[in-house]
Amino acid sequence: MLVTNMKDIKVVFDSEFSRKKTFFRGKNIIPEIRNQGQQATCVFNALFTAAEMEMAISADLRHPSCDMRLCFDVDSFFPQYEYYASK
Repeated sequence: MLVTNMKDIKVVFDSEFSRKKTFFRGKNIIPEIRNQGQQATCVFNALFTAAEMEMAISADLRHPSCDMRLCFDVDSFFPQYEYYASK
């Protein structure tokens, strides 16, 4: 097939899925939504959410019967970051 227009091409990734719709071994591993308010902590919130999800997956792979939830406290990390970044 000769494609002359890029609009004619449809790319499908079979490996794409949503953690929102697809549970991991029957468990929802998405952490609670954080409200950062007016603080400039979006990077910390994104990193911590990803870390919490990965730790939930790792914990479930090691101990499937365990229902562990780990939650990082952004408010305790952000002041430490500002302190060390200013040195």
